[in-house]
Amino acid sequence: MSTILDSVPTQIAVPFGLIVITHHESVMLEETPRTVVLREDTFTPNVLTEIEICPTGEERRSVLLLWNRQSVARGMALLYHPTTKILFVGAETIAAAVHLESGKVIGAHTVALFWSFQQAGGFVVELGEVECFLRAATGELLGQASVDPPYEMFETSEGILFESPAMGRQWLRFPKVNERPGT
Repeated sequence: MSTILDSVPTQIAVPFGLIVITHHESVMLEETPRTVVLREDTFTPNVLTEIEICPTGEERRSVLLLWNRQSVARGMALLYHPTTKILFVGAETIAAAVHLESGKVIGAHTVALFWSFQQAGGFVVELGEVECFLRAATGELLGQASVDPPYEMFETSEGILFESPAMGRQWLRFPKVNERPGT
């Protein structure tokens, strides 16, 4: 069976610089003041993923993600929101947001089979196999909807509508302007 553990680093060019991702089989940590550690406490971690954020002309920051890889078919996902400088990080059993300037972890939680992030209506939708979450662009968790695959997802002016045979219709409603974080 092939594996990506102890992989060659993946480099992703982004408008502000570079993101470098390396997966390690070892879960030994080397923490520094510029390191943010995300731990999934429900499972015994078997993967350490190092995400290095390398802004052009600035000091780099590392996010170390300790997670439990349960399947080679799934992995991790990142979404960077440049306006808020928030990096959304998700991997099978954990999801969180990290403010890259301060290193503050926002809304870290255990999830059942994280899938991906998607932007919608100025918000971030966290998709999973049995639950989906709505997050503010600043990382805060705003809502949750139970789902069951296969499900369909529709973006409307009110929010995100999920439809599935088992769970029926479930909504992640966008907050009204005066109810949004920071207003």
